[in-house]
Amino acid sequence: ALEEGEYYVADMVGMDVVDETGKKIGTFKDASSTGVNDYYIVTVPGAKDLIIPALKQYVKEINMEEHRMTVIVPEVVDAE
Repeated sequence: ALEEGEYYVADMVGMDVVDETGKKIGTFKDASSTGVNDYYIVTVPGAKDLIIPALKQYVKEINMEEHRMTVIVPEVVDAE
């Protein structure tokens, strides 16, 4: 049994991913782990997949009834 705030990845696949304004960013594709933290993979139309750390500071809400995840997109740091 899952505890409150835990979800099966299979139930999240296809979920709309939106920012805090409600603008759709993409669609939940999968989840994985670095060994330290889990992260979510979001398919973005016409762009590369987006990686969202599965941390409360980035994932603000997962609404299974509305099949929607609200996130804050992390800023990308250029390695140059």
